[in-house]
Amino acid sequence: MTKVNTILAKETSFVAMSYVPQLNMVHVEVLPEESAMNKVAKGMPLYKVFAELIQADTIDIIDLTDDLCVIVDDEGLLKSGNLVYELELQGTKVQIAGRFAFGRNYFCENHGLKTIPLTPFDYVILKDLDVEIIGQVR
Repeated sequence: MTKVNTILAKETSFVAMSYVPQLNMVHVEVLPEESAMNKVAKGMPLYKVFAELIQADTIDIIDLTDDLCVIVDDEGLLKSGNLVYELELQGTKVQIAGRFAFGRNYFCENHGLKTIPLTPFDYVILKDLDVEIIGQVR
């Protein structure tokens, strides 16, 4: 498995990741909360913001730890050329295909479980993330 370089954030944000085989590196895109929230404020539902962030039509959310989740392309295994990853964090392993993003699980008494941006502390936890490419969709 490959350790992802430390990702530092000064504010709450979402982070999307994908692997660039030609450069042998993980591409990280940080979307600050205010940019995501601006889209939501303009009427775009949050799940569409997530889908846009990972370039997907539909999404799925997978729990990685009690607090952190992975936002994945629900049709990632159906898209030819997508890389298939195994992610491991704090003993939990998940396998996903295509671009993915991280968010935080948050329980709101009025709205139930929600996915919200990562906090700066979450980035400290994510520095221990292991990523391994285990295949590619044909």
